[in-house]
Amino acid sequence: MPEQRNRVTLIGPDGRAVSRRVFLKGTLLGAATAGTGALSACMPMTERGIPRNVPKLFALYQDRPNGWERCGRCRHFRAPHGCEIVEGRISPRGWCHYFEARA
Repeated sequence: MPEQRNRVTLIGPDGRAVSRRVFLKGTLLGAATAGTGALSACMPMTERGIPRNVPKLFALYQDRPNGWERCGRCRHFRAPHGCEIVEGRISPRGWCHYFEARA
């Protein structure tokens, strides 16, 4: 006789069942967002109130552009591979949460 398991089905706001993977991704994203807010409160700031030395993970940095937005077009970009906010080497074709178009 097969063993029976107790299963819990999660229902999303649209009424559809939510997989365990989707639920865990959402939970982890929420925790990361909350951690980013807490971390940014204790980060060093520039004279304009912009955080400095933000880890790529917390800046949501990616090595590809977000539509037309890319690091090479951002006011915080420092050629050839730097940023006044995000720490480490970045790509001019990358993107992060702090993107701000040059004036």
